[in-house]
Amino acid sequence: HLVEVGDYKSASSSFKEILGTNAGLWEKWISILEKAGQLRWVVSYLPTGPAFILSMHTYKVVLSYLIKTDHHAFVHCLKTWQPSLYSTHDMIQEVQQRRSTLKPPAKQSGVEASDPYTSLSLALATLYEHEQQYARALKLYLELNRSDVFDFIQRHSLFDAVADKVMAFMDLNRDRTLQ
Repeated sequence: HLVEVGDYKSASSSFKEILGTNAGLWEKWISILEKAGQLRWVVSYLPTGPAFILSMHTYKVVLSYLIKTDHHAFVHCLKTWQPSLYSTHDMIQEVQQRRSTLKPPAKQSGVEASDPYTSLSLALATLYEHEQQYARALKLYLELNRSDVFDFIQRHSLFDAVADKVMAFMDLNRDRTLQ
């Protein structure tokens, strides 16, 4: 009834209780919400394991919707969902295609940009990290002037890979570079 009256938010919040672990019902309702252009409401209620997960196709449908409608939610899902829920390879291709249609923003120092190009660059870096393509992720983090790039380098032992980029790091954070 809630879907019939357009209350997709309330309907989605009751899915876990009503649909339980019935993958067929989940996929039916996700398809209905997709056709109505209302998938954003179900994202935070989707089962993501470990006890119960949906098909990879279902997560791809949701991510493909988010890449077009809500870049922040898209990045959040990439960072919080297990990469095994979807094809990281397919998502890399989709992000690259979408990102290629956007114009990079003017450089902003010290400001966390929220434009689509920057959000998709962060998404692409996250996907590369999931694929263990650390050099590609590092390149994007540097382009984004991310202050957490130092933690990324340390976490993945990329010291040799950055030896020739010391000046770029000095511009980003002199103290952390010298450490």
